[in-house]
Amino acid sequence: MSRIKVQQKHIVIERNPVEKALMAVKDFVKQHKVVVRYAALAVFVVIIVVVAVALYLDKIEKGERERYDTLLARYNAGMARGDEESVKSTISQFREFVASAHNDYIEDTGPYILGNMYYSQKMYGDAKRFLLKYVNESPETELTSLALLKAAVASAEMNQLEEAFQMLSRIEKEFKDSLASDQVYYHLAGYYLKKNNRETAKKYYEREITTYPGSPFAAMARKRLLLLTATP
Repeated sequence: MSRIKVQQKHIVIERNPVEKALMAVKDFVKQHKVVVRYAALAVFVVIIVVVAVALYLDKIEKGERERYDTLLARYNAGMARGDEESVKSTISQFREFVASAHNDYIEDTGPYILGNMYYSQKMYGDAKRFLLKYVNESPETELTSLALLKAAVASAEMNQLEEAFQMLSRIEKEFKDSLASDQVYYHLAGYYLKKNNRETAKKYYEREITTYPGSPFAAMARKRLLLLTATP
């Protein structure tokens, strides 16, 4: 608060620091009206531009989310009908869409979905490419181990056995207790079987059965192990 003192018949107003600062600003505005006016206008323009850009980006993201949902629904409908031509056309459109998307979620998950789409069509080269893109470029999630596993299986389907083995070994070491854990031993057994190493294949089938007894892959491992045991 200001204090009023009388000194030799003159009234002196003593102001606190805040009031002094406000008065200094007031004096500056009076002396530089034109500068302050243009500065205020510049700030106003910047605010308008920022708001306009935010609204524009929000509109783009909303449109992309709608397009994303539409393409996925079209893909699923085509798969349900067994319409191979429609499915392949949708995959192609989804690929172009992901490449030009601005939405972070679509950019991150798009390669994973694309990889699975190609995998379902047994287009293993493209499947492997996009699944590994997801593994290497997107933030690590629960899906990372599954993407790496499918990339490994895709490699095996193309007879790229050493690449498949490296990926499976990475899952075994780095992604313990992940969504892919109950499949790794089964696929490693398959790798050794293709390399004609029956004894090591048996060990991995046995490990699958004992470690994940309730898994569907354990049931498949029992059948494979039974065949291996029955044939010399």
